Amino acid sequence: MSLNLINKSTNNFMFTDMVGAKVGLALSQALIVTGMLQHGLLRATEVVSLMTSVERVLDYTNVEKEPELESAPGKKKTTAQYFYSLRET
Repeated sequence: MSLNLINKSTNNFMFTDMVGAKVGLALSQALIVTGMLQHGLLRATEVVSLMTSVERVLDYTNVEKEPELESAPGKKKTTAQYFYSLRET
């Protein structure tokens, strides 16, 4: 985008009787404007990203609780029949 703007502005000044100082001023101002636009777009995308994460956090805080299990841990006895060792030999 900035190269396109610089190209157009230099082509406009090449075929007119302009002073070199005015051409340099126009080019420097074009670079400043494109830098400001890039910075603004960067900040705008960062704001959108942060707002999306805030929206997700709010969605996760309003999650319904799961129902209780039908078999409580104290009612049935769980036994382990086989134990395996996973250590390296």
